[in-house]
Amino acid sequence: EHFRLETQLIRPDQTTLYVQFNGFSVVDQHDKRRALRLTMSDITPMKIWEKAVLNRALTTSQENERALRESEERFRQIADSIGEWVWEVDEEGLYKYCSSAVEKLLGYTPEEMVGNKYFYEHFAPELKAELKEKAFEAFKRMKKPIGCACGPGGFRPIYDSEDDDGGPGDF
Repeated sequence: EHFRLETQLIRPDQTTLYVQFNGFSVVDQHDKRRALRLTMSDITPMKIWEKAVLNRALTTSQENERALRESEERFRQIADSIGEWVWEVDEEGLYKYCSSAVEKLLGYTPEEMVGNKYFYEHFAPELKAELKEKAFEAFKRMKKPIGCACGPGGFRPIYDSEDDDGGPGDF
């Protein structure tokens, strides 16, 4: 029976030594354990290196998260400053993002829209079924959820991918 154990030992000078014990049971002819044979390896350099790599990964992850937050904030500032309603929906059509212009256009705050309303709820009743179907057909051609900008010129879809013909999908 072989086993391996990593642990820490404290030296008399109070420094930590990381060690790995490797061992196996010594048994007699009747399979009765008679002894344990052990080796101990100093794995301190490896553990110090692992901690350094982990710390660097955590630092990089924190830096990436901060950069993402800053990028998202810049996007919000730009979206709010252009005066057009910019929005994003998920695959089901649920709003995931709405710029502040939605309040001026539809009378809802972004907080009332995001996670609570579907884009097709705002279509005219007589057009809702047809436009919803066309929109979902366009969604199927997309790699990621889409958004839309709404301004004086009307709705302009924001596409994340293109159709087979090289142009943006439309509905």
